[in-house]
Amino acid sequence: MDYQVLANTLKIVADSNRLEILDILSCGERCGCDLL
Repeated sequence: MDYQVLANTLKIVADSNRLEILDILSCGERCGCDLL
């Protein structure tokens, strides 16, 4: 297991704003204005 890659991946989802964007995008394609 590459711990550096895992740590970087977890940093990506550690931010609440990024989690919200991932949640919105998980429902399908969205316009950029939907993310603001």
